[in-house]
Amino acid sequence: MMDHVDKTSALNKATEPAPPGADGSLTTAVIKADILNSESYNPLLLLQDQTASPAAIIVSCPHAGRDYPASMTDKAALDVAEMRGLEDFGVDHLLGNLPATGITCVINRIARAYIDVNRAAGALDSAMFDTPIDADKPSRQVTAGYGLIPRLSAKRDPLYNTSLPAEEVDRRLGLVYRPYHDMLASQIASREQGSWPVPACRCAFDAATGPDQPPACRHHSW
Repeated sequence: MMDHVDKTSALNKATEPAPPGADGSLTTAVIKADILNSESYNPLLLLQDQTASPAAIIVSCPHAGRDYPASMTDKAALDVAEMRGLEDFGVDHLLGNLPATGITCVINRIARAYIDVNRAAGALDSAMFDTPIDADKPSRQVTAGYGLIPRLSAKRDPLYNTSLPAEEVDRRLGLVYRPYHDMLASQIASREQGSWPVPACRCAFDAATGPDQPPACRHHSW
């Protein structure tokens, strides 16, 4: 079961993933513009245990987000339930006691259908927009419909029936893409400046899932 709510005041002050419902469902939220653009709303969660000795490991959840901006859902050809196939469903609930071990966890709360923070900023399908945009040479992912701003759902249904305004690119980059990468860069920099007994073990992992696949991690060392 996939519940859906319009918004709750708790969204503004979230410090950990929202707990599952009594039936195990993970609730989505459509976030209106006034909330999304307010200083009280943060599209990212940073999970750290200040009492634990910091580990040289960072775990990020780029695709676990269940917050859907209303500016997107109002234009979308699909309802939220049909867009959820792009989520790495529930990965943020698999982090367990990692923060208690000193591992920092960075969670993107914004749904992947809105923007894929694991793509290059120029990984755009120019055919999706009403005026020309700056875009990189189309990659395999962009051609398949899964670029920075996805064109298709997981079932390969179009997310939109009309072209998006070109300014939507910068709006989405500014909302979560840049803050997400800034946060990761800041966490990595803090470890580079630290004194670690085994420098080669400074690692960042993306927690992710795939179709019919168990949760997995992509590994980056620095």
